[in-house]
Amino acid sequence: MRHIYRLFFCAITYFLLISFAGGPASTNFGDYTGSPDSDGTCANCHGAIPVFGVVTASIEFIDKATGLEVTEWLSGGMYQIRITVNNTVGTPLGYGFQSSVYFENEAASITAPSTNVQIAEYNFGIQKYIAEHTSLSPNPVFSYEWHAPIIALQPNNPVSKQATTVTIYATGNALNGNGNNSGDTGSTAPTVLNIPYGGLLNVELNSFTGEAVEYKSQLNWSTTTETNNDHFAIEHSLDGNDFNPIGMIQGVGTTTEEQHYEFLHARPANGQINYYRLKIVDTDGAYTYSATISIDIKQKSPHPITIFPIPANDIVTIDIRADEPTAYQIQISDSSGKVISSNKSLIKTGFNQIEIQTASWPNGIYIVHLTSTSEKFVRQIIKL
Repeated sequence: MRHIYRLFFCAITYFLLISFAGGPASTNFGDYTGSPDSDGTCANCHGAIPVFGVVTASIEFIDKATGLEVTEWLSGGMYQIRITVNNTVGTPLGYGFQSSVYFENEAASITAPSTNVQIAEYNFGIQKYIAEHTSLSPNPVFSYEWHAPIIALQPNNPVSKQATTVTIYATGNALNGNGNNSGDTGSTAPTVLNIPYGGLLNVELNSFTGEAVEYKSQLNWSTTTETNNDHFAIEHSLDGNDFNPIGMIQGVGTTTEEQHYEFLHARPANGQINYYRLKIVDTDGAYTYSATISIDIKQKSPHPITIFPIPANDIVTIDIRADEPTAYQIQISDSSGKVISSNKSLIKTGFNQIEIQTASWPNGIYIVHLTSTSEKFVRQIIKL
């Protein structure tokens, strides 16, 4: 019986040692990244005795798009985080590490580990994402990725007030491979790398709105101040997630005067909601996004509004074809913008005709605005 217990104890001990070699977070929920929520550093388990000298973990923050190490992050960017474990004495048989990313004081989701890295995710009151070694690694270099969130610029709120710093924590250990933690050397303090947001555009967005105008999307926005603002890229989406550029409007650069911009999307998707956002780009290439707005483009009917005759003499008829009962505000103005007529009409389903007396109008060009709660049409009358 004692022999059986001895074998059982040895088997359990061996299992724990092998499991621990595969990373404490994945096997025992151990967080030794040195972050504020952690249990300490690698020295907690692998000892602080300097068998392999001083053990540290260096951190590189690499832009996936360029392959270059960078010191700032941008909205929506993809970054590789590369950890290298260093020791000052001797040649370890292998290396291990742990690392985490914190954004807005919480652990951030991380992905795409290299072949010698695994991601441990768990929540015991605090959500954690920890990158760590899969097993004793002869290679001291480990990597994983972090996808930066979208920083959305809200009206009347400069992006600099929303941006935050990303903090990366990393610790390492140098291992002798003897099957237990004795004789190893772990980091006694974490390496901490703070990466500030690099898209601090001093553009204060005053408003960003959109409306359906004759089955087209009319976008309007204004800024209160701009500093080094190069241009606005207008982006469109059908699901609010995947956006594609559809146009560009040049910015004014630097100004403290209110600026107004507009863009007409001539061919949005009919019969569904269209989503829009602005990509605001400064002269150095840094950028951020506006909040997303939506415009509901109703299913287009053929020639829903017609005005005749043109040119007009004494009477003009507005022919309106409606898919459902709708209240329209009908406003007519002359070429100078002066409103000469404004009234509300309830349009029934089907064909409707509204007659307007024009005999007393001076000859010229007049603009008719027909506006409902969801649509806006603009037509022209020529009076001779």
